[in-house]
Amino acid sequence: MRKMSALAGISAILIFVCLAIVPQGRSLAAQDRPRDGAVTSYLSVSPSQCQLTDKNTSTLTWYSETDEFYFSTGYPDSIWVDAPLSLPHNAAIKSFTIYCTDNGSGDDEEIYFYLQRHKMSDGTTQTMASNSTAGLASSAARKVLTDGSIDYATVDNNVYSYSIVIRFRLGHANLKFNGAKIKFTTS
Repeated sequence: MRKMSALAGISAILIFVCLAIVPQGRSLAAQDRPRDGAVTSYLSVSPSQCQLTDKNTSTLTWYSETDEFYFSTGYPDSIWVDAPLSLPHNAAIKSFTIYCTDNGSGDDEEIYFYLQRHKMSDGTTQTMASNSTAGLASSAARKVLTDGSIDYATVDNNVYSYSIVIRFRLGHANLKFNGAKIKFTTS
C-alpha cells in the first residue's frame, strides 16, 4: 500500500509539473502567425524548368541548367520560353522577382519577363506582372528586377494555370535567365 500511495503522489506531482510547462491558450504555431492569419511564402523558379514554346527554335543550341538558361547561337528573331508554376489555390501574389544577366551590346539584345495566367476553358492569357532589361546598362553582373504591382493577384487553380513567359529579343549567350521568385501570402 505504501508503494502505491508513493507512486500516486509522484504521478500527481509529474502531472502538475507537466501542466505548468505546457503553454495555455493558443498553440505556439498559431502565436507565430500574424494577427490577420496570413503567412508569407515564396515560390522559386529554376532556369532548368524552362521549355521552348516554338518548334522552329528547337534546333538552336540552348542550355537549361540549375543556374542559368540561355541560347549559345544567334537567332534573328524573338525566342519565347515558358516556365510552368504551381502556386497554392487562393494565394495572394505580392511580387514577381527576376534574376537575369544582360551583357548584350545593343538595344535588340533584351529580355522580357511576364507572369501570366492561362484560362483553361478558352485559351486566353492575361499578364499579371512584367519586367524587362530594356533600357538597363549592359553588365556581366546579375540583375534583380522586381514588380510589386500584380494584376489578378489571387490564384484560382480551378480556372487558370500559371507560368512565367520569357522573351529573348535575340537568342544570344549574353542574355541569361538565372531564376525567379514569387512572393505570396496564404491564410
